[in-house]
Amino acid sequence: MLPDTGFQTDVEVVGFAWYPFDQTQATSLTLQNSARTILDYQNNQKRLLSQLEQARSVYDNQLTQANATAQSADENASKAYNARLNGSIGRSE
Repeated sequence: MLPDTGFQTDVEVVGFAWYPFDQTQATSLTLQNSARTILDYQNNQKRLLSQLEQARSVYDNQLTQANATAQSADENASKAYNARLNGSIGRSE
């Protein structure tokens, strides 16, 4: 499991080294590193990239809407400012 990326896969223990008479040596495990494991990792990365692209698209749409709202508010403020002189927002000078 790679906690930073959320990647999780099954592996097999294909070997181990155990030193029963030497307490200073830790037991070591050899795990399977197959092409399937690599493909699982690549597919997970592709899925994460797709999610990031979708999130960026949503963000871009929200930013576009916010800019349009700000521009509309600016136009309305300008009309209201101009209307202070003639009393009507519909007419501008």
